[in-house]
Amino acid sequence: LITANANGTYVQTEILNLKVNQSAGETANTYAGLFGLVKDATIENITVAGTVTAYNTQNGTAQAGLVAKAYGNTTLRALKAGKGDDASTRFVVKTSKGEVGYVGGIVGVGDSGATGNRLLIESCDIRNADISSHQFGVGGIIGYTQGDNAASFTEINRCTVTRANIYSTNGHSVGGIVGRQGAAGAV
Repeated sequence: LITANANGTYVQTEILNLKVNQSAGETANTYAGLFGLVKDATIENITVAGTVTAYNTQNGTAQAGLVAKAYGNTTLRALKAGKGDDASTRFVVKTSKGEVGYVGGIVGVGDSGATGNRLLIESCDIRNADISSHQFGVGGIIGYTQGDNAASFTEINRCTVTRANIYSTNGHSVGGIVGRQGAAGAV
């Protein structure tokens, strides 16, 4: 159950046994997550355990996370992926094919966009998780982050990554917090 208050902000929710399997045939981009693509949004107080998989047959960009792609002035607060120690509370997020595979525990791709925009990720927790891609840009919190210039940025505060396997099977740019920073923008 996901509920929203009157201004569209999501409130406390726990989702166990989530299964998202996004497969793209003819499209260039695949977004797989509890939220596929969000823009100028506030999402908070959600706990998720389960599996998210992005698969792109056309060698486009496969993006996966609790939020696959966050764009613009977006705030992600108090999101938790995985909990406890057993398999039923594990969080698994991965890409299985595609030219690029950006994967993060909270966000696959963060794009703050225009000057002055901020993607804020705070008080988030990754626990008991497997975060992987067949390519590059794999991070415990965010797989890939970018903006239009240094005045658009991603800010990460008070986030933790505990008992997580973070890896790329065929690429590089793997990090405990951020997998890869784009040419523009700032973290």
